[in-house]
Amino acid sequence: MVPVPHDPANHARLSYQWRDERYHLLDEPEPTVVLNSNTLFQSKGYPNVKAAEAALWDGVVTTILAARTYTDPYAVWPGVEIAAVTDPDSGAVHVVERSPGVCRAWQTEDKEPALLAFLGRVHLLAAGVASAAASCGAA
Repeated sequence: MVPVPHDPANHARLSYQWRDERYHLLDEPEPTVVLNSNTLFQSKGYPNVKAAEAALWDGVVTTILAARTYTDPYAVWPGVEIAAVTDPDSGAVHVVERSPGVCRAWQTEDKEPALLAFLGRVHLLAAGVASAAASCGAA
Protein backbone atom coordinates (compact mmCIF):
# COMPACT_ATOMS: atom_id res chain seq x y z
CA MET A 1 0.00 0.00 0.00
CA VAL A 2 1.14 3.48 -0.84
CA PRO A 3 0.56 6.10 1.87
CA VAL A 4 -1.92 8.77 0.76
CA PRO A 5 -3.06 12.06 2.31
CA HIS A 6 -6.09 11.96 4.60
CA ASP A 7 -8.40 13.43 1.93
CA PRO A 8 -7.18 12.39 -1.53
CA ALA A 9 -9.63 14.67 -3.34
CA ASN A 10 -7.66 17.71 -2.17
CA HIS A 11 -4.56 16.48 -4.01
CA ALA A 12 -6.07 14.67 -7.00
CA ARG A 13 -5.06 15.29 -10.58
CA LEU A 14 -8.28 13.55 -11.64
CA SER A 15 -11.39 12.41 -9.75
CA TYR A 16 -14.56 10.54 -10.69
CA GLN A 17 -17.53 9.52 -8.57
CA TRP A 18 -19.99 6.68 -9.08
CA ARG A 19 -22.53 6.20 -6.28
CA ASP A 20 -20.50 6.13 -3.06
CA GLU A 21 -17.25 5.21 -4.84
CA ARG A 22 -14.76 8.02 -5.37
CA TYR A 23 -11.77 7.39 -7.63
CA HIS A 24 -8.76 9.73 -7.41
CA LEU A 25 -5.50 9.90 -9.35
CA LEU A 26 -2.67 11.36 -7.28
CA ASP A 27 0.70 12.41 -8.73
CA GLU A 28 2.81 12.40 -5.58
CA PRO A 29 4.75 10.80 -4.09
CA GLU A 30 4.20 8.48 -7.08
CA PRO A 31 1.28 8.03 -9.50
CA THR A 32 -1.39 6.38 -7.37
CA VAL A 33 -5.03 5.48 -7.87
CA VAL A 34 -7.17 5.71 -4.74
CA LEU A 35 -10.62 4.17 -4.41
CA ASN A 36 -12.56 5.46 -1.45
CA SER A 37 -16.14 4.47 -0.60
CA ASN A 38 -18.35 4.10 2.44
CA THR A 39 -16.92 0.62 3.03
CA LEU A 40 -13.52 0.59 1.31
CA PHE A 41 -10.27 2.50 1.11
CA GLN A 42 -7.77 1.12 -1.38
CA SER A 43 -4.72 2.57 -3.12
CA LYS A 44 -2.27 1.25 -5.69
CA GLY A 45 0.88 2.81 -7.14
CA TYR A 46 1.79 2.79 -10.85
CA PRO A 47 5.06 3.37 -12.70
CA ASN A 48 3.75 6.49 -14.46
CA VAL A 49 0.73 8.77 -14.72
CA LYS A 50 -0.43 7.26 -18.02
CA ALA A 51 -0.65 3.77 -16.48
CA ALA A 52 -2.39 5.14 -13.39
CA GLU A 53 -4.95 7.04 -15.49
CA ALA A 54 -5.64 3.93 -17.61
CA ALA A 55 -6.19 1.90 -14.41
CA LEU A 56 -8.52 4.55 -12.97
CA TRP A 57 -10.71 4.63 -16.10
CA ASP A 58 -10.73 0.84 -16.38
CA GLY A 59 -11.97 0.58 -12.78
CA VAL A 60 -14.64 3.26 -13.28
CA VAL A 61 -15.93 1.78 -16.57
CA THR A 62 -15.93 -1.80 -15.26
CA THR A 63 -17.85 -0.81 -12.13
CA ILE A 64 -20.46 1.23 -13.99
CA LEU A 65 -20.99 -1.40 -16.70
CA ALA A 66 -21.49 -4.04 -14.00
CA ALA A 67 -24.25 -1.90 -12.46
CA ARG A 68 -26.25 -1.31 -15.64
CA THR A 69 -29.83 -2.54 -15.87
CA TYR A 70 -31.83 -3.82 -18.82
CA THR A 71 -33.40 -0.36 -19.24
CA ASP A 72 -30.03 1.41 -19.69
CA PRO A 73 -29.03 2.06 -23.35
CA TYR A 74 -26.23 -0.39 -24.19
CA ALA A 75 -24.35 -1.47 -27.31
CA VAL A 76 -21.68 -4.12 -27.69
CA TRP A 77 -19.77 -5.73 -30.52
CA PRO A 78 -16.28 -7.31 -30.63
CA GLY A 79 -13.85 -5.00 -28.85
CA VAL A 80 -16.45 -2.29 -28.12
CA GLU A 81 -18.82 -1.74 -25.21
CA ILE A 82 -20.74 1.48 -24.55
CA ALA A 83 -23.63 2.32 -22.24
CA ALA A 84 -25.54 5.19 -20.65
CA VAL A 85 -26.18 4.16 -17.03
CA THR A 86 -28.34 6.10 -14.59
CA ASP A 87 -27.14 6.34 -11.01
CA PRO A 88 -30.25 5.49 -8.97
CA ASP A 89 -28.94 7.47 -5.99
CA SER A 90 -28.22 10.81 -7.68
CA GLY A 91 -30.12 10.54 -10.97
CA ALA A 92 -26.97 11.47 -12.89
CA VAL A 93 -26.38 9.59 -16.13
CA HIS A 94 -22.92 8.15 -16.80
CA VAL A 95 -21.89 7.42 -20.38
CA VAL A 96 -19.12 4.82 -20.41
CA GLU A 97 -17.08 3.46 -23.27
CA ARG A 98 -14.54 0.69 -23.67
CA SER A 99 -13.11 0.33 -27.18
CA PRO A 100 -9.63 -0.29 -28.63
CA GLY A 101 -7.31 2.18 -26.94
CA VAL A 102 -10.18 3.98 -25.16
CA CYS A 103 -11.63 3.52 -21.71
CA ARG A 104 -13.54 6.52 -20.41
CA ALA A 105 -16.63 7.82 -18.65
CA TRP A 106 -18.41 11.10 -18.32
CA GLN A 107 -21.57 12.18 -16.59
CA THR A 108 -24.44 14.61 -16.96
CA GLU A 109 -27.39 15.46 -14.76
CA ASP A 110 -29.83 15.26 -17.69
CA LYS A 111 -30.81 12.12 -19.58
CA GLU A 112 -31.23 13.81 -22.97
CA PRO A 113 -27.59 14.94 -23.42
CA ALA A 114 -26.41 11.55 -22.15
CA LEU A 115 -28.59 9.72 -24.66
CA LEU A 116 -27.39 12.00 -27.47
CA ALA A 117 -23.76 11.39 -26.45
CA PHE A 118 -24.39 7.63 -26.31
CA LEU A 119 -26.05 7.57 -29.75
CA GLY A 120 -23.34 9.79 -31.24
CA ARG A 121 -20.56 7.52 -29.98
CA VAL A 122 -22.41 4.40 -31.19
CA HIS A 123 -22.78 6.00 -34.62
CA LEU A 124 -19.09 6.97 -34.82
CA LEU A 125 -17.87 3.61 -33.53
CA ALA A 126 -20.18 1.67 -35.84
CA ALA A 127 -19.03 3.77 -38.80
CA GLY A 128 -15.43 2.91 -37.91
CA VAL A 129 -16.26 -0.80 -37.80
CA ALA A 130 -18.10 -0.61 -41.15
CA SER A 131 -15.20 1.30 -42.70
CA ALA A 132 -12.67 -1.24 -41.40
CA ALA A 133 -14.81 -4.11 -42.72
CA ALA A 134 -15.10 -2.45 -46.15
CA SER A 135 -11.36 -1.90 -46.37
CA CYS A 136 -10.72 -5.55 -45.44
CA GLY A 137 -13.06 -6.69 -48.21
CA ALA A 138 -11.32 -4.44 -50.75
CA ALA A 139 -7.90 -5.96 -50.12
